[in-house]
Amino acid sequence: MSTAPLMSTVHGAPPAGVVLRPRCDDDETFLFALYAETRDDVVGFGWEPAQVQEFLAMQYRARECAFAANYPSARSEIVVVDGQPIGRLLVDRRAEAIHLVDIALVTEHRGHGVGTELVTDLIEEALLFDRPLHLTVRGDNRALGLYQRLGFASLATQGEPDPTDLYLAMEYRAS
Repeated sequence: MSTAPLMSTVHGAPPAGVVLRPRCDDDETFLFALYAETRDDVVGFGWEPAQVQEFLAMQYRARECAFAANYPSARSEIVVVDGQPIGRLLVDRRAEAIHLVDIALVTEHRGHGVGTELVTDLIEEALLFDRPLHLTVRGDNRALGLYQRLGFASLATQGEPDPTDLYLAMEYRAS
């Protein structure tokens, strides 16, 4: 399976050693662990560890099925650094818009520019093909600040999103 370097035409070279490769069946364990890592809200439920794992497995399977049903032609890629998977990028490219369906990085690789580079590359692609770039983000997700800094606006208000909303639909469109 070949890997492609993460490229950026405006913001310079990608972080050293970052590549994208297509998702394969062998990635399932990593993807579940990545999903579970992003669900720190479950800890507050007061459940036994086995209950948490069962719940997360059910939620993960449901989410993956929903992604497959709603975005059947989406490209699923694994973000790799130094040969190790560190994240996921799921993008649906359609004639009318590009949709960033899911992006996630393991904790130790957050805040180091990799996510910014991935989203910036999608913005550049959207601009190149004159399409809006859409995404949905939880209102309490720290990535909301990144999306705002990069120029995304809430579709509900066409301005600043309300961080009290559970999920926010956002769009980047060239002005």
